[in-house]
Order: sequence, then structure tokens, then C-alpha cells
Amino acid sequence: MAINDFWNKFYIEKNPSINNPSSFAVFCKKFISKEDLIIDIGAGNGRDTFFFAKEQHNVISIDQSKVAIDYINSRNEKKIKAFNYSVCSDILGGKLINAIISHDDNTQSRVISFYSRFFLHAISELEQHCFFELINNFRDTHFNLFLEFRTDKDAELSKATEDHFRRFINPNDIRHIIENYNWNLVHYEEGTGLAKYKNDDAYVARMIIKNF
Repeated sequence: MAINDFWNKFYIEKNPSINNPSSFAVFCKKFISKEDLIIDIGAGNGRDTFFFAKEQHNVISIDQSKVAIDYINSRNEKKIKAFNYSVCSDILGGKLINAIISHDDNTQSRVISFYSRFFLHAISELEQHCFFELINNFRDTHFNLFLEFRTDKDAELSKATEDHFRRFINPNDIRHIIENYNWNLVHYEEGTGLAKYKNDDAYVARMIIKNF
């Protein structure tokens, strides 16, 4: 099954049961100011998008699954004021950059908070490179980058969802990327107990990165 087909099927079946915000979103909230524009990359069914929006943060959701984006748009029937926009796209190419800039012409004067939970390990190394290059396009403005991903210590642990494409990432590899871009790693932690779902107590890394 192609990666996007898997996620379309996943969000058709799982959308009704996963609507509370992730613990990572709750954790990150205290590091994000009300004036920030949040870009939720790999938004899935929008559980964290709507958490941020209901807390009056301005947020744009992005996912390559059309099913996920359609679901997010359908959930926004009440027109939550802070929910701005949703984009169906993968991480390759310039579509996301253009969508962000065209939707918010204040990107040069406000802080952008790129939020990415359980996304990095779900994409290829090429897509990961494109992801960081996309972020680096905003190097002349102030941004935060929030990452939570499965590490190489998670490879042998139980998984709650069926087998699909996953990478198990050595956090030091991400540290080196951050150093090469001259970004600042301001918070780091790893371990279990941070991202529990059913019998899946993933061994994850959490990183908060700033370019200012």
C-alpha cells in the first residue's frame, strides 16, 4: 500500500476516536506566544490544530492526506476564529512556502512556530531534507521549530497501529542538522511516557529549536 493510501485509510477509520490534543501539543503551548503563527505540519485529523486554535493561537494545518484535510475543514463548521487555513500537500517543492506566504503577508514581522509531531519519522530521508530546507527558507525571520519523533530506541517496542513506513531516528543526526543550520536547540528530552497510545509507549525525542 502506498504511503498516502495508508494514511487516507487510517484517517477514515480513526478520525472519530482521536480528537483530544496530544501531550506534546499541551507541552509546547507554553513556549508559543499568542502572536505566533503556528504551522502544524503533518496535522493528521487536526487534533492539535484545533487545540491551538481553541486556545486562540493562529494556526495553519498541512497534511498530504486529502482525507485528513477534508476532515479538518469539515470540523471547522463553527469557524473557529484562530483557525486560518489548511493545505493538502507533501513536503516536496515550494507549494507550502507559497501557501504560507500568500496566506499571511506578515511572515517577515511575526514569529512562526513550525509544529511537527510524529511526522519526521513518517517521511523518507529525502523528504526530511526537504522539510528542513523548507524551514530554512524562513531563516531571515524569527521561528520556532517543535519536533517529536520516534528514535532508534523505539524500533523493537510494541506498536498500536499496523505496520507501515516508519524510520527510527538517531537524535544525534537531527542535532547535527540543527548545528549545520546554525539554529539553537533550547530544549531536549527523550524517553518513554511522553507519547502513550493504547499499548504503544513510544520511545521519542522532543526538541525545541529557535533561530533567534
